[in-house]
Amino acid sequence: MALRYGFFDSEIVGYDEEGMPQFDRAESSDFLAMFLSCLVRSGVLAIPGDSFQVLAGGGMEVRVRPGFGLVEGRLAYDDEEASIVLEAADAHNRRIDRVILRANYPDRKCEILIRTGTPATDPQPPELVRDGADYFEMCLAEVAVRANQAAVTQADITDTRADTDVCGWVTGLIDQVDTHTLFLQWQAAYQQFYADSGAEFDAWMEELHAILDGDAVSNLMSEIEKNSTAIQEIARELEEKPDAPTIVQATITAAGWTGEDVPYENVMTIEGVTAVSIVEVTLQACPTEEQVTACAGAMLVDGGQVDGSITLRAMGDKPEVDIPITMIIR
Repeated sequence: MALRYGFFDSEIVGYDEEGMPQFDRAESSDFLAMFLSCLVRSGVLAIPGDSFQVLAGGGMEVRVRPGFGLVEGRLAYDDEEASIVLEAADAHNRRIDRVILRANYPDRKCEILIRTGTPATDPQPPELVRDGADYFEMCLAEVAVRANQAAVTQADITDTRADTDVCGWVTGLIDQVDTHTLFLQWQAAYQQFYADSGAEFDAWMEELHAILDGDAVSNLMSEIEKNSTAIQEIARELEEKPDAPTIVQATITAAGWTGEDVPYENVMTIEGVTAVSIVEVTLQACPTEEQVTACAGAMLVDGGQVDGSITLRAMGDKPEVDIPITMIIR
């Protein structure tokens, strides 16, 4: 094969049978792509940090942020956010979908698409196609879809842009950064944290199930009534002491919750609370069934406090009703 080179201005050296001009130094897009791929690594641009980032969009929709990428020397750029809807969840098994940026050689274009995984008890993400003839694919993110899941959350999305084995950042001309190992370390650390947290949550749920065995709401309301009565008796005794704590009746308003994902936060203005106060929180006596259900589903935890206010966090569902509470502040 003769030496290939480019790019220089071409001159017309003749015309074909259809009258189209023929040039003496014409080169194809394949040659330019091959040249760029030797100098610059395939991937997405690392700046800005959300270049082609995949986000939950509500329901089974995911959103792909605007970005720039290089796919084996082919340029891919989108200045608008893309929206893609995943297939409905399987009724029995989980699956893992992939959000893919690929060079489509037969159609002469770059595109973003969803590769739907196969439902299984131990699902694996679908294979990327890199046959060199039809497609070269890079994975922007993996989306875990649970059985009967109706909406994807950000926690279901694993960002794989930093993994050089499936995507990576655009780097060059000389320095090449292999972040595949680092990505695996991040993923292993996250999975270990998730497993440890899950074990603690399961243990807590077992204790809760023991209380909720049978008629869950009725049993929980009975427990709340007993605890509320006990707290009221303690409060009366403490009020007789010189250093008695402050008893505050308050309401966690449904409108006060902020955040789109877990944990949700509700900052309450409470007179008498300081940064070092010890605060106990319980439902007020005689709550409604709806309030009990909302409180149990929210899985409330302490989010910290400062002078004059306390932050509550919902680690489960965001409450949609007001919840009346009693606070004992020491």
